[in-house]
Formats: sequence, structure tokens, C-alpha cells
Amino acid sequence: MNRQYVMGALLVLGSFACGPEDQPVDDDAFTPPERPERALPAIDLPPESSDGPDFQDPDYEEFGDPAPGEETACCETEFALPDEEQTDDEVSAVLIGNAAPLDVEGGLPLTYSNGAWRATACVPPTFKGEYQYVVSIADDEGDVVYQEVRVSPNVPSGYSDIGEVNLWEPADTCDEIDLEVHGASGM
Repeated sequence: MNRQYVMGALLVLGSFACGPEDQPVDDDAFTPPERPERALPAIDLPPESSDGPDFQDPDYEEFGDPAPGEETACCETEFALPDEEQTDDEVSAVLIGNAAPLDVEGGLPLTYSNGAWRATACVPPTFKGEYQYVVSIADDEGDVVYQEVRVSPNVPSGYSDIGEVNLWEPADTCDEIDLEVHGASGM
């Protein structure tokens, strides 16, 4: 009997909730309010004439061809990576840097002589950067099987997002830089 009362109550409530079908629908009740214009926050953009922001570290310099009549000072520098293991499986090496003039595509090739991998480059004294050596190791057939990234133990080093690196600190003139440390091949 309780089921009949519950069912009857639900039918009565349902009929009130639905209402008659012939009632007109009020469209205004569903129209959202108008939204007033408002200023949106914005990031300050550079003027249109700008080539964009310069994100480069101000201590780094870009090097290109000097203007006519202008000389670009550079320090003729020998770089050396001592061959600590002195094995015959090292077949080639390159120096890679993070800025000109050491950011040569494919790396600055080194040659092996007197127990070290060596290369020479003309580096402006104001250069501030980092570099590493990549040594290719071959199997008995002479095929390169892997490459090792190394730093010279004779040069000041630090860590960057690519790992341990040798450091070149800037100066005003070549005389202020200990150039021999970059070319030291003793261990």
C-alpha cells in the first residue's frame, strides 16, 4: 500500500513540474546580459620598428668582418687537449665553443702531436665563452664507435647546461690573458 501512495505522489508532483505544453516560452529569460567593453591586460611589446629584444648576454660580442679601416684585435691562441690515456683508438678530435670564433660548424678540427690534440684560433680578448673537446674513438677496424666529451685539466673549468666546460674569461688586451694555459699539454 505504501508503494501506491508514493507512486501517486510522484505522478502529482510530476504533472506540476512539467506544466501545460501550450504556455508560451519567454525568450528574454534566457538572454545573457550585455557585457561592457573592458581593457584587457597586455605585455609591453617593443615598437614595430624594433627587430625584437636582444637576449644575448652583453658580455658576449658578435664578430663579423671589421668595417673598412677598422682592425679587430685577436689573440692567436693554441688550444691543447692532453691525451691522458695515450691509446691508439682516438682517431679525431674537435673543439666546440658556444660563441664565435669557437662555434665553428662541425667544430674546430684538432691535430695530434707530442701527446696532445692541438688547434690554433684567433680569439678576441673580449670574448667570454666556454668550450669543450669532442674526441672520436674507433674500434680495431677504424670505425668510430663513440665520442667522448672532454675538457682540458690545465684550463679553468666550470659547469653549464651542457656539462663541464673550459672557460675563457675576457680582458681588454691579449697581454692580460694567460694564453699559454689554453695550450698547455702537460698533465
